Amino acid sequence: MIRGSAARARARAALVLTVLVVAALAGPRPAAAELEAPDRSDVAVLPAAGLVPTGIDATNFVLVDVPSGQVLLARAEDERRPVASTIKVLTALTAIERLDARSTITVGDEVLGVGGSEVGLAPGATWSVEDLLEALLVRSGNEAAEAMAVAASGDRARFVDAMREDAATLGLEGATITEPSGLEDGNLLSAMDLSVLGRSALAHPVLAPIIGRPRVELPGLGSVENRNLLVGSYPGASGVKTGFTSAAGNVIIASASREGRELLVVLLGSGPDPARFRDAARLLDVGFEAFEEVSPLVAYELASGAGWWSTEPVGRSSLLVPIGAEVGVEVEPPSLIVGGTTRAHVIVDAQEAVELRLSMRAPGIRGDRQGASASARLAAGVADGVFAGLRAAVAVDGLG
Repeated sequence: MIRGSAARARARAALVLTVLVVAALAGPRPAAAELEAPDRSDVAVLPAAGLVPTGIDATNFVLVDVPSGQVLLARAEDERRPVASTIKVLTALTAIERLDARSTITVGDEVLGVGGSEVGLAPGATWSVEDLLEALLVRSGNEAAEAMAVAASGDRARFVDAMREDAATLGLEGATITEPSGLEDGNLLSAMDLSVLGRSALAHPVLAPIIGRPRVELPGLGSVENRNLLVGSYPGASGVKTGFTSAAGNVIIASASREGRELLVVLLGSGPDPARFRDAARLLDVGFEAFEEVSPLVAYELASGAGWWSTEPVGRSSLLVPIGAEVGVEVEPPSLIVGGTTRAHVIVDAQEAVELRLSMRAPGIRGDRQGASASARLAAGVADGVFAGLRAAVAVDGLG
């Protein structure tokens, strides 16, 4: 439900204006596509800083709506810094575009001496691509990252080039990509970058089931637990990846679904565990409990001697706003009616959230002007005079 002045509008004299804002549920998440950048939300960051829980010690974080990419809460979300093993989400996206998940791989010497988090891969071992993806994303196996790089591109350097190309395809211009595991701290990405990677993985038909598994069975290891401890413990948790190095600190990309809504949170530079899991859960709770979903739908009509000019209703599929926020619409009348366009601005707590573009339709006679109220007749009369002036100005301009 929209609270406050849900039909606040700004109009110039000469306009008879109708604005409608209605609440609606968000549409379904878009179907997965091969390495397509998820929708980038055109919604401004809303004034919801007061909703950030106290004690969140991460240096950088962002909370986003998965279907739209709308940012709900953020702190230094565009600052790029080491991201540790969360880079493996990009590694998985790049590899699965070049490998068949049902195929098998015989690993070579690239897995020797990798160090860090391991899953027991040795030269000559034959694993399925799906097993390697589980080792990569669920157990954060560094040697699994190296094996997939060589299998997908022939060698590590070419695979890193492919990662860079895929990062650019996903809209991560300017991100630094140096290696596939995150162990060396050369990869520099932002919380917003990681949110794009996380949303891409959640939309991928092969990766989405893997990142949401609390446990997996790996050759030679048996059943092992997901390093993302929220999976299996936080209600509705659906993924996606953790990471840690001394330079990056504790890092997490975490997602969850509840009552038809899916949110994703990224934290960089968290303190000692369990801080990242606790804080990720707290931010997700705020997203689910302190925001509501509305769908701004805008249409208006202009009265003139020729009849009623009108627009088709235009709107977004959904917009998340803090519960209790004042939501309204401001409309800019067109300066030229014939073939004209105008803009409608959805305002949340006195800050513009999103701009909608409206196009005029041809006029049609509507209603009985003689039966209209005095105020309506006055507005229509003023509109006729202004429209006549507009038509005259257009004619003069057209003479050159």
